[in-house]
Amino acid sequence: MPPSGIATPALEIRLPNLMGYCPLPIFINQRYRWLKERSTLWILEHGFMSLQNQESWDGELLASVAHPHAGKDELKTACDFFNLLMAADDLTDTQGARNAQMTCDVFLGSLRDPSMPSSSNFSRAVADFAKRYKLRASSNAHARFMKHMESYLQTVASQATLRDNHVTPALELFIIQRRENCCMKACYDLIELELGIDLPNKIYGDPEFLVAYEAAVDLAWLGNDIYSFFKEIEHGQGGYNVITVYMVQLRMDIQAAFDYAGAEFRRIWDRFQAAKASMPSFGDEHDDDVRRFIEGLEIWCIGNIYWSFESRRYFGEQGRQVMATQICSVQTKASII
Repeated sequence: MPPSGIATPALEIRLPNLMGYCPLPIFINQRYRWLKERSTLWILEHGFMSLQNQESWDGELLASVAHPHAGKDELKTACDFFNLLMAADDLTDTQGARNAQMTCDVFLGSLRDPSMPSSSNFSRAVADFAKRYKLRASSNAHARFMKHMESYLQTVASQATLRDNHVTPALELFIIQRRENCCMKACYDLIELELGIDLPNKIYGDPEFLVAYEAAVDLAWLGNDIYSFFKEIEHGQGGYNVITVYMVQLRMDIQAAFDYAGAEFRRIWDRFQAAKASMPSFGDEHDDDVRRFIEGLEIWCIGNIYWSFESRRYFGEQGRQVMATQICSVQTKASII
């Protein structure tokens, strides 16, 4: 460690150009400004997130780029869900295993029985969302959503245990866990709500469909780890991030780890596109719905990249500059692993 008062050298990291890998247009839901006002009112009413955190997170923008075709009720439901996830993510990131488990139990309990929330503001907010989502979602999508949320919350609690024990998991185990604790499967369930479709469970069991679906999950969490790494390092939470796992498990320096992550993203994007192009027929009654859902996954992935720079969540006020240059600075290598 350098002596007190002496600045540590900055490392300039070249980010992989994920938007260049998937050069698709960005569409923002025309109800974004309408949503911004109402979401803020909802958050303040329930009191589980500060206005400052909500504004830097900008869940309304994420909802609007991830669900550009959603009606106002569906868009509001998606945004409220994203805000709940952000609050839970920020809270459990700072909690030990026992308290993180309690937070996850409250979340899941309020989803399962929204008529009986606990006394906490967060629990009441979850219950409010759960009632509205269940009213609008198809029975198939709702059942999948609950299954995905249970898996998500279980792995979030497990992650806290690893963090308590200062364990960097093996890469294979990390990927398995990350596919669940990124919560993208539950997020993708809301695409059906946006589009007003009801995909039968047999489609989710089709091998070709699953190639595209699972690739979309990997694209989302990998992009998130690339962009959130600097924020997590700043807050001492960088141990559970794929960049750190690459550095430790594959014995890479930080730039090599980012380069490797970019190559992985491009490989997965190509796999997604190949699966999209070769999607089999599921019958005339389902083919158009499947096509629209797969396009919804694609929109989510590119929208998530755009939001990562446009919000202040990861890069503060420098997001557009980082997006333009693909360069980000970190102060010291010593604090990274």
